Amino acid sequence: MTEPILLTAEQVDADLLNSFLRRMYSPLKSQHQIEYGKWLHHSDKNRLVIQVMGQIAGYCAVIPAKVWIAGYVHTALWWVDLVIAPKFRGLGLQTIFDQKTREMSSLLLGFPNSLAAKIHKKHLWGVRDDMQILMLPLNPLQSKSVRGTQGKRGYILRLGALGLSPLAAIWRAKLSKTKTNDVKRIKKMNASILSDVFTQTKAQGINTTWRDENYFQWRYGAAPHPTEYNYYIAGKTSTPSHYLISRHIKQQDGVRYTRILDIFGDFNDSAALEDLLRLAIQDAISYGSGQVTILASRPQLQSIARRLGFFLSAPINFCWTSLLPQVMTALGQENYWTLADSDNDAPD
Repeated sequence: MTEPILLTAEQVDADLLNSFLRRMYSPLKSQHQIEYGKWLHHSDKNRLVIQVMGQIAGYCAVIPAKVWIAGYVHTALWWVDLVIAPKFRGLGLQTIFDQKTREMSSLLLGFPNSLAAKIHKKHLWGVRDDMQILMLPLNPLQSKSVRGTQGKRGYILRLGALGLSPLAAIWRAKLSKTKTNDVKRIKKMNASILSDVFTQTKAQGINTTWRDENYFQWRYGAAPHPTEYNYYIAGKTSTPSHYLISRHIKQQDGVRYTRILDIFGDFNDSAALEDLLRLAIQDAISYGSGQVTILASRPQLQSIARRLGFFLSAPINFCWTSLLPQVMTALGQENYWTLADSDNDAPD
């Protein structure tokens, strides 16, 4: 066998790469990579490919980011979508990707699945599993997991969803009628206002994404399907104290759902946070969403979300590696990550 060749997506035949992605990933995920991979990763140079004897054997990608850690801004890469074709596994190709990504940045971040988390831990990455994705079942029969699961398990899920439906209808009605105070929708994304909220309320002891104007312009201003995003603020329109960004999504089968992509401000102001979430949930109800999800990585958000009916949860892993000991230590402490980070907002 010839030596593996490490390339970028720019250096590979597009049709060959697209065919590989369709074989390795689900139709939704592969199509998203094919259409929007250049945007998500800022450049095709950040999408890595290994070829063996003219065949694509592996793929991974990184998402450049700035992060606020222990009071300082650091450049980082979210490492995502690592996959090795079955016939080429066991040949050490993952190590090639590992070495390359470490050359690209001194700080790598990720949200690994359980198997990958064990591998990262073995390779001395920091790994933690104390964050949760919470889900509010607005219409249990229309939730993604119920509609997307087949066979006996699907039957059991649908039976349980049917039993929960009357309670969900009552809860929807209650949420819809509850008044909110000093929070409002804004018609379009304003990077200056949103970044000002972050600048004024960021805390030195909480590690998170660095939300400057460039970040908002890329993440939302240049994102595909801009009409799916919704923006909310608390306080005065010119100088808000908090913001929330959600996304309404409609699948090809008609299922609708909502993601709370980001919420930021003074996390000790529970009233403002709760009113923002209520307003976003009311819009999700009006949209016809079967569920609302949020990555609640702050205890204050977890408490508020529970009160609002986000009673279903799933743990999520976070991992990191850095050449700087102080960064390794800091990321083991207080973090705030959201569904807008990494590729958490990709189709699933």
